[in-house]
Amino acid sequence: MRFSSASRLASGRASLALYLAALPLWLFSAPGWPHATPIALGTLGLYQWWRYHHRYRLVADTPTSRSATPVQGYGEFFGHARAVGGPPLITPYGHMRCVWYHASRQRRDDHQSVLTDYTRHSSDNALLLQLGNGQLVIEPDGAQVETLHQRQWQDEQYQYRESWIAEGDPLYALGSVTTHAGPPGQQAWRDDLQLLLNEWKADRSSLLQRFDRNGNGQLDPDEWEAARQAAHQAVDQQHRTLASIPPSHHLHRPADSRPFMLSWRTPQAQAQQLRLLSWCHAAVALAAGVWLARLG
Repeated sequence: MRFSSASRLASGRASLALYLAALPLWLFSAPGWPHATPIALGTLGLYQWWRYHHRYRLVADTPTSRSATPVQGYGEFFGHARAVGGPPLITPYGHMRCVWYHASRQRRDDHQSVLTDYTRHSSDNALLLQLGNGQLVIEPDGAQVETLHQRQWQDEQYQYRESWIAEGDPLYALGSVTTHAGPPGQQAWRDDLQLLLNEWKADRSSLLQRFDRNGNGQLDPDEWEAARQAAHQAVDQQHRTLASIPPSHHLHRPADSRPFMLSWRTPQAQAQQLRLLSWCHAAVALAAGVWLARLG
């Protein structure tokens, strides 16, 4: 699973911390190349400004749906997190009940410095987004997640970090929606009828036993029509059963490059957070430009 942790993701703190990578470039750059650091900072700042401003516009311009029957395609939703069902989901180290989690563990040496031995776990279980009287199934693979709950602690051997979404947490979701099941169409009915008739033809002895009324060892036209009517009724019954099953709406990662985001923030707070981050990166790019201009 591709994952961006709660402490890094939608808050964007890691994106701002990226500028710390320019410090060694500034300290150890060649004396004849003083422009390297401001050029690097400016380029990174412009890219991050574009990235977060694009996300801000997507969040701000996408209408928030609270409907029990979401529109197909890319959409924004806000409700509350619920478990799908089955055995309760538990975080691996802190043993907290949740509907989704990300956990990591790093081994420590005798001097309390973190080693490279690093283990992480992310739940790939689906979770539900409660929307009024309906539900949206969230398939979290590939999502960028910001959680309300985080915990960090250590013992003599390891340093642990966990973030999780608990039952009932407010949940914002931005991604692509598809609907599974629902009433089959006319083409599906014709396909199923043909498949059933082909299946009956493959078992000729059973077909004759059921529909060869005069016992001549073959199906006469009226007997074949009776078989077709029986198949017609069987497919009708099957499709009525399928139509009675409520459709299931699923939110997942878009096929294109648009973001797939989960957060505890409201849609308005999410947009404000992304707008603030975009202008923070723009300020870094502007400062780098001023620095570069003063170098001449």
